[in-house]
Amino acid sequence: MKRIACSLILLFCSILNTHSQHVPGFTNIIVTPATNVILVSESTNLFTVKLPGYSVTNEVVETDDQGNTVTNRISVLLYSNVLVTVSFTLMQSNYNVSLFDGGFPPDKQKDDGVFSGNVIIPEIRQWTYQQFRILIAGIDLTITNATGDVVPTSFTNVFVNNYVIVPRPENDKFKNALKVSPGTFLITATNNYASIEPGEPRHAKVSSVDASVWWMWTSPVTTNVLIDLAGTSFNSVLAVYTGVSVTQLVEIASAKSDTASGKAPYVNFAAQSGVTYKIAVSGLTSNDVGNIRLRIIPGGTLDTRAPLVSIISPDRETITTTNILTIVGTAKEPLPTDSGVSNVTIRVNNGPENYLLSDNYESWSMTLFIQPGTNLIQAYAVDYAGNQGKADFIVVRYLDPINDYFANAQILSGVAGIAYANTERATVEPYEPYHAGNSGGRSVWYKWTSPGSGTLQLTTEGSNFDTILAVYVSTNQLTPLLTDLVEVVSNDDADSTVKTSSVLFNVTTNTTYYIAVDGYGGSYGFLQLQYVYVPPEAGQYYTLVVSNTAGGSVTPAYGTYKAGARVTITATPDKYFEFVSWSGSINSGNNPLTFTINQDVTLLATFRLAIRGGDTNMTDDFETGDLKKLAWSTQSPQWFVQTNIKSSGLFSARAGKITDNQVTTLTLITNTSEGTGAFDLYVSSEENWDYLEFLINGKLVARWSGEVGWTNFMFSVPGGTNKFEWRYSKDASFSGGLDTACIDNLFLPIKVATVQVVAPTIKINWVKTGQAIITLNGQPGMNYLLEASSDLLLWLPLDTK
Repeated sequence: MKRIACSLILLFCSILNTHSQHVPGFTNIIVTPATNVILVSESTNLFTVKLPGYSVTNEVVETDDQGNTVTNRISVLLYSNVLVTVSFTLMQSNYNVSLFDGGFPPDKQKDDGVFSGNVIIPEIRQWTYQQFRILIAGIDLTITNATGDVVPTSFTNVFVNNYVIVPRPENDKFKNALKVSPGTFLITATNNYASIEPGEPRHAKVSSVDASVWWMWTSPVTTNVLIDLAGTSFNSVLAVYTGVSVTQLVEIASAKSDTASGKAPYVNFAAQSGVTYKIAVSGLTSNDVGNIRLRIIPGGTLDTRAPLVSIISPDRETITTTNILTIVGTAKEPLPTDSGVSNVTIRVNNGPENYLLSDNYESWSMTLFIQPGTNLIQAYAVDYAGNQGKADFIVVRYLDPINDYFANAQILSGVAGIAYANTERATVEPYEPYHAGNSGGRSVWYKWTSPGSGTLQLTTEGSNFDTILAVYVSTNQLTPLLTDLVEVVSNDDADSTVKTSSVLFNVTTNTTYYIAVDGYGGSYGFLQLQYVYVPPEAGQYYTLVVSNTAGGSVTPAYGTYKAGARVTITATPDKYFEFVSWSGSINSGNNPLTFTINQDVTLLATFRLAIRGGDTNMTDDFETGDLKKLAWSTQSPQWFVQTNIKSSGLFSARAGKITDNQVTTLTLITNTSEGTGAFDLYVSSEENWDYLEFLINGKLVARWSGEVGWTNFMFSVPGGTNKFEWRYSKDASFSGGLDTACIDNLFLPIKVATVQVVAPTIKINWVKTGQAIITLNGQPGMNYLLEASSDLLLWLPLDTK
């Protein structure tokens, strides 16, 4: 034992300095919770203070009574009589808590230098920034004098930690349940820092339920009531009770979040007039806290209705010259008692979804970046119940250069000038002709209107790529299309030494010329187009421009003639069509038309469907009263034949009755010859939103919207088997006019199968004086006119009815 004691004294002395005069007490003290941590009202918090160097452990090696070598670990305290306290003053009350290191709960281990104690935060009603005073006092045994003897020295260390004390929700306890006023549909709140109080039921029988808050609501009438948590930010539990004490509640209904689908809980029960119901909202677990969105809807039903979204700006089809685009729209729920719009999602082409969060979805906007070319922009809304509405869409074409499309041809003004463009991002359009006989690939368009007769010179000199150049006029002056263009002149290379292009040609007064510049084989670069107009001597040359409606053709369509020349033009109608008249510089019904040219002449040849013997050559005028004359097909909601709206006769075909975001289609698939077709149409709809569209083989030919009275439309028909579609479609909301479309008097150049011609034969059987049975054998599908004569001179038609 003497050996052991001596060893202890030696070891203890060895850890002391031979002469220590440091400041008594502790440094590098660790306090948990750390400063600036949040503490919750009415919560119990474990505070620990760790004192570094509080004790030291020594190892002693010795021999026991049996002669064995053993190692003993001995802990030696370097401080004695240590007292640790935590104190604070809150709402004019003082609180003091002592921390201990005796190994009794909440302390985990005796004499390990970690002092522990529970600090209970009193109830508060507002956020508070609070100072906590931590005091450590005791006797320091590490101080020695000059001779090395221990000099026990008293010390006191005091320092301050700051904490944020937050209140629990005011309706954390059942007794503090918030009253819901009658007529209140929506409540927003939080269960952050909420608790479960003693005796509180496990809502919806969920054992892990935590952090509950309470409301109370009295039904003004006897009715079913919907209560839901759609839009709540965490996995939640909803329960409804009656009762006056948290320990004596009767459950009326309960539900919990469907964690698999993400659906929030809801209940729908029969509420009795005058009965007060207690509503508890809690987290599925202690981690489920956040924002609450509680709805109480007397007479309500579960929201399964998708929200509606509309893009109101820009227009349905828009062209822009910048890649920055602002979309403006509106989103709303079908019913005011639905869960409400939670977000609007915008998507450009197949790119990522852009989520828009707003306080007012009835008027939302978002700025997007778009790519060169065609951008399909879709917007759809999602409500708090998780219902996703149908997308609304617009088509925005970002053109760089702006005159990439024929329809956006850049105007060349004046009699001379230079136009510039970068054709790197230019494209070619469907039906665009090969300019100067080359496929190109990156064309830009210009247009110039001549102030008078003369010549126009165009050159791409100064461009840094191999250009091709072509000039056209249109046979359709009102709405020129690529398919209406007639070439005037074109050029690849101005000469064999250069790769730029140049043309010089005669022009006529007030004629618009369309100029295309492309790159040979798809080449591109910086374009410089120069133009110069030179007026001629008076009366030297005049230009003829002839266009025509569908149903025929004209020759010649374009020409330049000396003054006084005799010019003949001819209009040739298609099969089943007839020429009507010339209009423009000369109004005449003559065909061919011959005249002396002494000025620039512009003419339009008009054709119409031929009328023969008082009847038309209509393929289907619907006068059968049904859709059985041709191989029509229509899907529900079906087109039908009716008498209320008609062009002529008794019947017309009318679009099926549809609602928002629906389409009704009438389809005919048939074999046709190349030629011209026609039909009458009528539209009464919401202008620029609901449309009658006509398609051939899936490609849009024309569309109409708003109020369009009966009008005739003629169109080109390709040869072969073709699919003709008439489609009436509605957007996501609203209607206009009669909300319908009709067609009538359809003509198509139906291709009749070739059959062998059969010579007709007639057989007459006399049955009695003056009466006979006449049998005719003839060509199938052929009409025959039977006439009779008593003297072989005067022939009269027989009545075959």
